[in-house]
Amino acid sequence: EMDHGWPGADHVRMVRLSSVWPPARVRWLALFALVYIPFGSVAPLGAIEQSVADDLQLSLESRNAFARLQDQWLEWLAASYQADADRAEAALNALLSDADRLDMRRLPDLSLGAAGRAVEFAIQGDFEVSAWCLRAAERLDPNRPEVAFAAARVARLEGELLEVARWTARAYSRLLRVPLYRSLWLSNLSLWTLVVLLASGAIFVGLLMATRGTELLHDLLGFIERFLPSPVAMALTAGFLLWPVLLPAGLLWLVIYWSILLWSYGSVAERAVLIGLWVVLGVTPLLLNEQRQRVRIELAPATISMENLEEGRLKGTLLRDLTSLQAALPDSNAVIHLLADLYCRLGEWDLARELYLDVLEEEPRNTTALNNTGVCFYHDGDHIQAVEYFQQATATEGPSAAAHFNLSQIYSDHYRFRQAGRELQSARRLDGARVGEWLSRAATEKVIVLSGGIGRSDEVRTELRSVWRSGEAGSRWSALWPSTLPLPLALAFLAIATGLYWIVRRGRGVRQTATSLDKERSGRWLYMLLPGYAEAEAGQPLRAFLAVLLPVALLTMPLVGKLGYRQPILFASSGTLLLVVSSFLLVIYLGARVWRWRI
Repeated sequence: EMDHGWPGADHVRMVRLSSVWPPARVRWLALFALVYIPFGSVAPLGAIEQSVADDLQLSLESRNAFARLQDQWLEWLAASYQADADRAEAALNALLSDADRLDMRRLPDLSLGAAGRAVEFAIQGDFEVSAWCLRAAERLDPNRPEVAFAAARVARLEGELLEVARWTARAYSRLLRVPLYRSLWLSNLSLWTLVVLLASGAIFVGLLMATRGTELLHDLLGFIERFLPSPVAMALTAGFLLWPVLLPAGLLWLVIYWSILLWSYGSVAERAVLIGLWVVLGVTPLLLNEQRQRVRIELAPATISMENLEEGRLKGTLLRDLTSLQAALPDSNAVIHLLADLYCRLGEWDLARELYLDVLEEEPRNTTALNNTGVCFYHDGDHIQAVEYFQQATATEGPSAAAHFNLSQIYSDHYRFRQAGRELQSARRLDGARVGEWLSRAATEKVIVLSGGIGRSDEVRTELRSVWRSGEAGSRWSALWPSTLPLPLALAFLAIATGLYWIVRRGRGVRQTATSLDKERSGRWLYMLLPGYAEAEAGQPLRAFLAVLLPVALLTMPLVGKLGYRQPILFASSGTLLLVVSSFLLVIYLGARVWRWRI
């Protein structure tokens, strides 16, 4: 995926119509990355697209169907630049009609292209054309968040601030309803939570060293001075406390080292907070690895194409993505079933039937595969075989209303009206609402195809995760930790801390250390500007940790959308809102703290 754009945008190409578009507009084409459907037999096809179509053995009719979509999209573009609304509307209607025949009612790439045109015309001040470009984008893929973001940008250029707020709110509302975007936001939110906890933990350990470390320093220095001169003892003490910084990721190991050294100097409450931080640090690699695997699956082009198929979206790289999926899982029955469903949508009945028969070898009671195999025989004119498979589909554990309906259609074609009536009645008992819908479109869709393979996307994701994990089992820990020897280092730190306790600390009693602050002006200013210090000095570790946690969370809030996975959303705002909110809350927090300690 590109850092800016949508998943698979690197496959998108720019189409030039030099006879229609002025040269000055070419840079906008690159910026907004206009899309065309890369299938068919027309001139713009490249060798890669042609080879993909060959690999999937698509017929000339299917290729021409994709080519017609491309031609109609180019017609719409030309009409938009000539500001010919009637011509553009006719091209758009023809485009959507042909896509509907492929059972692909939504065209996401073209929707983005139309939204890009809307923003371009708005920049040029042509808001009328921009408005009908936005309407076209909405029709090409309804309720798409990127279209709402584009509408908000157009409204901003037009100076309509209320419309900006309305479209921005609508964009984020749509965003939360898209599983991919919602998942990425939750992933970034969990990463941000881990960052806040670990950064606050590191600062908390620093506060403990500042408040409890004087006793540790005094014990170490006093012990070494028994054997060595004072300057040498000072140097050795500093080296003893700071040597982990020489390791890879030295600051991380220094914080861990200090937390272990301070164990014997802390109270029960301070030790409880340290244990909690060690637990968070210990599970972080596991959480990150699990999240990385999940997001890798979700962002895989093949996964996105499967989701688009489920929602009736025709993505420009659909065939290429499914070819790569087939190469990754060559023996997957779920993938074979999915491809068979795709062939059914394209009207490739012979290819679909072969794949369905392969599925039935492994899953002989698969209701949707049995029904669709019957559909394939029906379209090939073999009604006897079609009836046989429809009857098998009605005899499975989960009887299919579609199979009963299809039987009624075949019986009706052969004037066996009594049997047709019985099957239709059985279909109504199973799913009366859908039977009514099927009857309403029976003139154009005689028999019903089920999308059982397209609905197996969760199974395909599980198989992909299993395949990818098997290739990474030996390298997970070394890739996740800054050092390849975390356990030996942790054991060494524990040994040093144990030795410190038994040799230096034990038997020396508890020493009260003088506080470095007083209640005068200088002390109060340090309390105000250093959150958590006063609480740590007063022996309130949980309050000290929370006092650090809040400002760290506010300071890092603008990074929520950028910490882990960049959102593949065009036209979205840059995150200024989070920056403004976090700055406002941080000022309130610091003001409240200053007011408290000034009093």
